[in-house]
Amino acid sequence: MGFLIISFFVCFIVGIVLANQCGVDHFEEYGSLTKYYLISYGEKSYDPIALLLYVCKSRCLHFVLLALSTFLFRKTFVLDLYGAWCGFTYGYFFVLTIGAFGSVGSLVALASIFPQVICYLMLFFGMRSRVTSKLQMKRSERVLEIVMLLLLFILGLLLEVYVNPWILQKVIRWM
Repeated sequence: MGFLIISFFVCFIVGIVLANQCGVDHFEEYGSLTKYYLISYGEKSYDPIALLLYVCKSRCLHFVLLALSTFLFRKTFVLDLYGAWCGFTYGYFFVLTIGAFGSVGSLVALASIFPQVICYLMLFFGMRSRVTSKLQMKRSERVLEIVMLLLLFILGLLLEVYVNPWILQKVIRWM
């Protein structure tokens, strides 16, 4: 667990440094959450079905790969590597939203990952604890564990599609 936390924060700092080196212009040119996009997102309604399909497509690949590495290999390396990648991307994203929106950028960055991040973190640590646990589980307990992790994933998707846009719109309109 210590390696995961250290690698997350080291990569978070690397993301911050790299974002400061590249600058906001690079983000505006290549980033998907540009200032124009976020402001127009706050002013317009969105299609929840299209967003659900997009989020499912992008999150399901991550979930399936992490689940396969967890359930087949029973090693934490892939999960730790994913945690480090998340640290890097969050560090990069936080700096760029602050650069694009000023001091309110940190609030925009937090609003863009809340509340689904709670479910995704619980899912991530649930998968990780499954790998590190030495307990022998009955078949019914393993099935229940898999169902619980799947429900966390589905709840995270639903929060990301239906609750997060509402929160993000409120924050952007408040700016």
